[in-house]
Amino acid sequence: MKKIKVSIVIPIIEINDYLKESIPKILKLKNKDFEIIVLPNKKSDHTWEKTRIIPTGFSNPSKKRNLGVKEAQGEIIAFLDDDAYPDKDWLDTALKDFEDKQIVAVGGPAITPEDDSILQKASGAMSESMTGGGKARERFISIGKKHFV
Repeated sequence: MKKIKVSIVIPIIEINDYLKESIPKILKLKNKDFEIIVLPNKKSDHTWEKTRIIPTGFSNPSKKRNLGVKEAQGEIIAFLDDDAYPDKDWLDTALKDFEDKQIVAVGGPAITPEDDSILQKASGAMSESMTGGGKARERFISIGKKHFV
């Protein structure tokens, strides 16, 4: 597989505990050909390896993502939220799909981590259910196969 640099864009309001948990896990990805772009409202003194922090002023997540894309140096843009972190094989798995030139975007499930609190697990279970997630519940369940959305 050809080496492709990925820019991981994370729009946030401020540096918070979720991000402080997420960044070290992102840095443990098997595929190391990535940069992280964090977009808080205000300047921050926090630093992490492979990470650029770009203050945006007050702005919504969509505008922050667009700014992240403009600042990105990667060929592929990956969006994460501050309270999410990927599996260590996340990039390698996603990049395989881009070998098919008809594929222009990929997504995956937002699975509740095993070490989350009981309240977080309850929230995740609600999203996985037909009552809470409805037809969109696949966003929260690893169904084990790829399909067009």
